[in-house]
Amino acid sequence: MAKLTRRSFLTTGLAATATGAIASEARAEAPAGEPAPSDPLSVQAEVDGESLTFLVGPDTTALHALRAAGRTGVKEGCGHGACGACTIVRDARTTCACLLPATALQGAKVTTVHGLGAKGLHPVQRAFMAEDALQCGFCTPGFVVEAADWVDRWRAEHGDVEPTRDRVAAALAGHLCRCGAYVAIYRAVQGAAAGRYDAGDDVGPRKDGHAKVTGEARYTVDVQLPGMLHGAILRAPFARGRLQRLDLAAARSVPGVHGVIRLLEDGASIRYFGQEIAAVAADDEASAQAGLKALAPELESERPILGFEDAMAEGAPTIFPKRAHKQAPSAAEGFLPPAPWDESNVRGPFRSDWFSGHRKASDILDEASLTVEERYETQIQAHCTLEPHATVAQVHESGQIEVWASTQAVVQLVHDIAERFDVHERDIVVHADYVGGGFGAKAGITIDAVVAIELAYETGRPVRVVLS
Repeated sequence: MAKLTRRSFLTTGLAATATGAIASEARAEAPAGEPAPSDPLSVQAEVDGESLTFLVGPDTTALHALRAAGRTGVKEGCGHGACGACTIVRDARTTCACLLPATALQGAKVTTVHGLGAKGLHPVQRAFMAEDALQCGFCTPGFVVEAADWVDRWRAEHGDVEPTRDRVAAALAGHLCRCGAYVAIYRAVQGAAAGRYDAGDDVGPRKDGHAKVTGEARYTVDVQLPGMLHGAILRAPFARGRLQRLDLAAARSVPGVHGVIRLLEDGASIRYFGQEIAAVAADDEASAQAGLKALAPELESERPILGFEDAMAEGAPTIFPKRAHKQAPSAAEGFLPPAPWDESNVRGPFRSDWFSGHRKASDILDEASLTVEERYETQIQAHCTLEPHATVAQVHESGQIEVWASTQAVVQLVHDIAERFDVHERDIVVHADYVGGGFGAKAGITIDAVVAIELAYETGRPVRVVLS
């Protein structure tokens, strides 16, 4: 039987059998249904030298089975085989655990990043630390597992001959580093292949380097608390409309659901596709999805406003009428200065002598002897971090709010939580030991934090919310 690799797995289409992302995101018109009833399957495998038995469903992925067994160094980034963060070695070949059915682990010998350095660091791990071949560290376990396997095979065939940068880049082509540490990664793998890191101190310039190359670094998505519930969000299925009515009673009666909250009031406007309508907290993802399905909101769709030209056209519907201007969210990462905003969809321009001098740009153009007018367009640029936005929240009997968050701004998040929930800052604790990339997008209180805290209040139990 041919060995199963990432590329052959994608080619044969086995990805269609793998489901179950960490995040639970559903849309109002067609949320994921309940899984077909079936008895759990018992799967036995040797993982990092330890004999483990998994009880899995027919659609459980190896990724989720391994993470449930404590191998949280196996990361879920994309969930569909594009980023390589979940790479494991299965029967001497690397593969993406997110694409591998858990049933394929039966009888297999599996190595994760936890087993790689269990009896002393692999030269690749030592090289990654010494060459500072990592930043946020979320992609690092997958890179290390792939690189260690490749370096071992390279040295068995070539000895201590240093491979070219292009050879290393091709070997790691199935991996993404959103922090952009590729230059150092390639240098580290070349050095390990040439034997320069067979021995030496297990240290590097980063204090947390060892935790990151061994998979021990615990990110928000890795937090597991006793009694923790799974939070899921019901989202709008269209870009513009209105929530006519939402009844929470049916969702509360779904087995496994412990809490339901609304995020929009009846009659509220829907202003973008995917806008949050309600959320549930349940024992597991399947129960949460069943709870979302039971909500069945009554929605009214309206003509969407797509793009700047459509929004600025004469007679265009107003997205935020004057009475709702304060509800408009800011996409800015800093202070949003005041600016005029009439009944149209155009806000500004912001004018200030401090910023623009004593003359308007239009006055200067009127006096110019030559003007050149051009039009430029660009696509949206998104802060695509490898670790998704995630929050775990727990409200203690004392009233203290304890939060584990993927945030770049711990102090700011404390301020925002205090203001949002009317709690003194001394009664808020925020943990952010490791953040799997941020790029300016993980600052302040985001919807995952709001929902997790609201559901924790509602249920009296810790709740984790992870966005897709």
